[in-house]
This record gives sequence, structure tokens and C-alpha cells, in this order.
Amino acid sequence: MVEYELLHTIHAFYPMIIIQDYVIMPEHLHAIMVVQDRIVSQNGKIQTIGQVIAGFKQGCNRRFWQIIQRTESALTLTPSLSISVSNGFADGNTRQPLFSPGYCDVMPISAAQLATQRAYIAANPRSRLLRTSNRAMLMPQRGGIDTALTLNALRGFLLRECPSHLVSFMPHKR
Repeated sequence: MVEYELLHTIHAFYPMIIIQDYVIMPEHLHAIMVVQDRIVSQNGKIQTIGQVIAGFKQGCNRRFWQIIQRTESALTLTPSLSISVSNGFADGNTRQPLFSPGYCDVMPISAAQLATQRAYIAANPRSRLLRTSNRAMLMPQRGGIDTALTLNALRGFLLRECPSHLVSFMPHKR
């Protein structure tokens, strides 16, 4: 549903915007939007990218709650089962929005930055999988260093290998 809104609905309302790369994650999404010309709505008003994204988020909310409403009405609810969703909207509905307020945008100024963003988008699902499946390995470990090096040996290595301006921050042995 989010993918449809991203790829089809944005382009239907704003043909000057093309979605190139994207990934939809369980709790967020990344997309590269190419704006080919001034953003003008169907009624002729000039729009900002923020207004486009706000409209996209509203469209996703609307479509999601239509799906949920159809699903809820199709369920045969027993007296012990109740579905309750709360968060007040201006129109009197009590439905939780899908997205948090705001968004983060980055405008690449070079081909290298664009390539980096594309690589980040492509790697995002794998990175999330690694983070969630290896959570214990990624947590900070307390209580010691598991190495064959002693702290003095490590200090000696850093003194030999690091530039003097970095070593100046190390405490000297007295």
C-alpha cells in the first residue's frame, strides 16, 4: 500500500516527480525523489517537497484506514474481543497515524554523494537484518578487554603507529 502511494499516487498528482530508488522498511522508508521541474499541483499552485511528502503521508493514512475498516467490518467479533485505536484527528476520527511528524531530506551535490545514498538504500534491509538478528553482539560489552594485548602493549603500539597529534591525548605513564 505504501509502495503504491509512493510510486503511483505521487506521480499521478505531481508528474514532475520521479521516484528512482526506494526501500520500504517495517518502521520507515528511504526514497530518492527526482524533481524535474517546479512542483505545481493539479489546481496550479506551486508546492514544496514538504507539501508533497505531507500529502503522501496523508494518502497512506487514508488508504491504510480504509483497509483496516474493511478488515474490521469483515471480522465477526465476539463479546470478549474489542479493537480499540486511539489518537484524535481533527476530523473526529480516533485513528493512529502511520508516520511520525516530519521527515529528513538530503540533497546530494555530487555524483559520489548520490551513489552513496543509493548504496545506503540498497543495503538498508540487510543492515537491519544484521542489527536485529545479532543484537547481543552489537551491544556494548562492559567489564574488560578480551585480547591477548595488555594495555601497556596497546599504548606502545599506538605511540609507534599513530601521528603525534593523536597520541598527545593519551595519558603518559608516570
